[in-house]
Amino acid sequence: MRIFFLLLILFTASVIRAQSWQTLDSLATLAIAGKDFKRAELLLNRLADTVVLIKPQNDSITARAYRRLVTFYNRNADYEKALEWGLKTKTAQAKHSKLIDYWEDCSNLASFYRINSSYLKAEEELSKLLKDLVEAKQDNTLIYARAKNSLADVYQEQGLYDLAEPIYEDCMKILEDNKAKTSSLYANICNSFSALKKRKGDYVYAAKLQATALEIAEKIHGKKSSIFAHYANNQGLIYFELREYDKTEEYYKMAYEIRKEINGTNHPEYAQSCNNLGSLYRRQDKKALAEQLLLECVAIMEKVFGPRHANYVYPITNLAGLYNTTGDLAKALNYHLAILKNRNYQIQITLPLLAAKEKIAFLNQYHSYYNFFYAFAIEFAKIEPSIMATAYNQVLFSKGVVFNSAQKLRMAAENSQDSVLKNTYTAWKNARQKLSRLAQTPIGSNPNLDKEHQMQEIEVNKIETDLYRICHLMTEKTRIEEYDWENLAAALNKNEAIVDILRTSYFQALNPDRRDTVYIAFISTPESTTHPHYVILPHSADLEQKYLTYYKNCIYFEIEDRISYEVFWRPIANKLKELGLKKGAKIYFSPDGAYHQINLNTLFDSTQNIFLLNEANIQLIGSSSDLIYLKKNSGDLSQNKKSYHACMLGYPLYGGSRKNDRLGRISGTGYSNVQEAVGVAGSVSLLPATQREVQKIFEMFNKKQLKASLLMAENATEEAIKRLKNPTILHLATHGFFIPEIKDNAVRDIQSAMNRNLLKNPFMRSGLLLAGCQKPNPEGEDGILTAEEVLNLSLDSTELVVMSACETGLGDIQTGEGVFGLQRAFLQAGAKSVLMSLWKVDDEATQTLMTEFYSALLSGYEKRKAFKMAQMTLRKRFPAPYYWGAFVLVGE
Repeated sequence: MRIFFLLLILFTASVIRAQSWQTLDSLATLAIAGKDFKRAELLLNRLADTVVLIKPQNDSITARAYRRLVTFYNRNADYEKALEWGLKTKTAQAKHSKLIDYWEDCSNLASFYRINSSYLKAEEELSKLLKDLVEAKQDNTLIYARAKNSLADVYQEQGLYDLAEPIYEDCMKILEDNKAKTSSLYANICNSFSALKKRKGDYVYAAKLQATALEIAEKIHGKKSSIFAHYANNQGLIYFELREYDKTEEYYKMAYEIRKEINGTNHPEYAQSCNNLGSLYRRQDKKALAEQLLLECVAIMEKVFGPRHANYVYPITNLAGLYNTTGDLAKALNYHLAILKNRNYQIQITLPLLAAKEKIAFLNQYHSYYNFFYAFAIEFAKIEPSIMATAYNQVLFSKGVVFNSAQKLRMAAENSQDSVLKNTYTAWKNARQKLSRLAQTPIGSNPNLDKEHQMQEIEVNKIETDLYRICHLMTEKTRIEEYDWENLAAALNKNEAIVDILRTSYFQALNPDRRDTVYIAFISTPESTTHPHYVILPHSADLEQKYLTYYKNCIYFEIEDRISYEVFWRPIANKLKELGLKKGAKIYFSPDGAYHQINLNTLFDSTQNIFLLNEANIQLIGSSSDLIYLKKNSGDLSQNKKSYHACMLGYPLYGGSRKNDRLGRISGTGYSNVQEAVGVAGSVSLLPATQREVQKIFEMFNKKQLKASLLMAENATEEAIKRLKNPTILHLATHGFFIPEIKDNAVRDIQSAMNRNLLKNPFMRSGLLLAGCQKPNPEGEDGILTAEEVLNLSLDSTELVVMSACETGLGDIQTGEGVFGLQRAFLQAGAKSVLMSLWKVDDEATQTLMTEFYSALLSGYEKRKAFKMAQMTLRKRFPAPYYWGAFVLVGE
């Protein structure tokens, strides 16, 4: 009987508690409806505690209570707490059998990671969720489409548009298959896809997608809903880009009023509307209204997210622009500095985790912010020159960051003892080799080649991303370093200077749509103390077209050039002279833009009747930050001759044999896409001078009793190069090539479309012709060593690569990153220095230059001194710069 009463009491208490739980749930709902959010939060937290006591084994009910808190905190923009309860919800639901709720919790959790800019965690959560859904055969369901859409959003926010776009298209197809074209999810996908199309400049398609999202939202949620306001705001963004400002204001105001009514004035969505309206009013010169709205936005963003959040940059950029326009530069300065701090932080946390292609896309989003600051610095420097110290430090932080990251990855992977890192690195190299092999597939032999190539590119990118992330988690070596210009200046010796070129776009304060190309030369000497010196090149706008064309014409037609020195160097020379540098000064020069396409030594000072070759000692470097490494690690190649292992390759038989090469043109089919694009199916001329060149250099090494190998004729093959392991010197004398990017409007048939797709990668469009390149070989190498294949060579101990060939220094020029082509590939593969050509070279002159160079090098001269001596010797015989100025030496 006592046991019966005890059970009765426990049952009654359980009922009372259950009623209490349901009552708490109802009271919380009423409090939210009445906008009493403090009481709602208290009730929901009590609800979460209560369900754990009542239903300790019912994880579904616990998860449901937690989920209410997630929704509440998300609704009130407290994303940190939403994330905290999201993690608890996922843990509770994981123990329950209802997978659909668990999958929803995973998707929500990923969204909170994304909101907090934790893209790596968001991607990991979504990738795992998608894998689970595939295993559960749910890969054509709405929950799968929702997760994929979230993954595409993660990619889009990082600027990885090529990864995001096909995912959005796939999501839309899944919903169409499920007859869900009028669902909220379909509207959400249209909204996200619209944002991507807007970012890519396809405003018409973006507006169409956004209109679809708005129409669905109105039918489902009504015009007074948060989701409708969100889509209306985004439609306004599109009309802003189209400069239809009346429509822009209509949609912006619509969103603003809805958000103010629904969310109040402390919500980030309301802040977004303040920013957008402020931006519009700034553009319409309604300065007081713009300032009021933008300051309100900043205050909310600081409170909700803090100044490091990615979205914080938008209102502060608008405020900086507003104060630029009003001439209040002191106020503008604070916001410009905040922009740099925000953007650099985002780069620090995101860039080390991305593959190289993704890094470039990510940085392209940031160029406008940095250019915005550089334009401001130009104006502010008239009042306070020390602002240029900040500008130059920013250049040091961002210039060459992708190349330096690749170098750090290679060194970390090569030297690591960790099996996971080693195996992933090997898998990456193997995947890239497979990608190169696909490009060598004979035309017509594989109807699915284009698709397979695209899939393999995705695989390479995926493994590379994994590799960077593994490496970053294991070591701090991949961290992006920050440099101070004063440290670089302190590393210089007397009569030395750094000249660092920055190519930027100048924003006109009174005309924000106007962009003028500007070149700035930052100059530091050991005596620089308060700030770096700088020169704004007066002919900046014409350097890349008018004056670069003139320079090249003078070179090719052997015309005396009295202008190029004046526009490319005179302003810099005057500043160097003003700073006390003497004739013969050592100048560490970091080029950008047009300066990658000229050889400074060939510039002729007509006032003194002297070439820059005789005026200064110029050393080309990737970025000024390289100077610290160079000063610490630079070795003298001429002093360790006993450890030399040199390899000379020259005079390849392009037909594969002497018989074929005598034919001049090889008959037959089965050429690869690369062979077809390069044009080797036609006549490729032999280079007899290269035979004499490499034989003579080989004999010079033999005479000195130094280890050397010689690859000529049918032995000068791609296979032989790939078998080499860390030669001290690698000398390559053959034809080089660079194929400009194939534009969309140049595509006229399937073959040219395939060529374009296969050759989108600039490393596939530059290379060297080797033995057998004219001979179709479906089983082996195609005889063309592309820059992509160079990346896989073992050159960690290689001191010097000499490319005695035409145009080996050409490639795609990326502002702030240099030239993507053979020179970058050899340096990225580990070579310390590369000697390369900027234009087509004369056989006889090149042979003379190379033999003179090696003669000086083997006589004990440092490689740069030896190269300069060879140039000056050649100039006596061939006075025109076309002959002696074709080659430049980059690196250490």
